[in-house]
Amino acid sequence: MSTPAHLPRGTESDSLLIQVNIDNVLQIHNVLHRQELDVTAILLRAREETTLRQCGEDLISIDVTPMFQAKIDEIINIHWAHVAELQEATKRLREAARHYGFTDDDVQNSFVAHDEATPAIVDRAAWRRSLPLGGTSV
Repeated sequence: MSTPAHLPRGTESDSLLIQVNIDNVLQIHNVLHRQELDVTAILLRAREETTLRQCGEDLISIDVTPMFQAKIDEIINIHWAHVAELQEATKRLREAARHYGFTDDDVQNSFVAHDEATPAIVDRAAWRRSLPLGGTSV
C-alpha cells in the first residue's frame, strides 16, 4: 500500500520509501533512527578532537593550520549532511507508519524494544585501548 510519504520529493530517501511497506516500516525506521542518534553522538564527541590547534608560531604552522582545519570541517560537514538525510528519512518513515495505522506510541515503543536489543555505539576511548601498539591503528 502506497502512502503520501511514498510520493517522490526529490530527496535521498525517495528510493528508500519505494521499498517500505506495512511489514517493514517500523524496522527500517528503527535502524535508521539508531544510526542517526549514533552518528550525531559521535560527531558531538568528535567536535573537540577535530579542532586543530596551531603547532607553533612558525610561518608554516600559521599558514597550514587554517587550511587543514577547513579540510577537517569539510569532512565533518559531510557526516552532518548524512545525519540530515537520516532525519529526513526517519520523518518520512514515521509519516508512512501513521498512514499504515501505527500510532506515534507504536513507533516509539518499537524503537525502545529495538534499541534494547541493539548494542550502543562503541566508546571511542575503550576502542582505542583495545588496539594493538598502545592505541594506534595500523
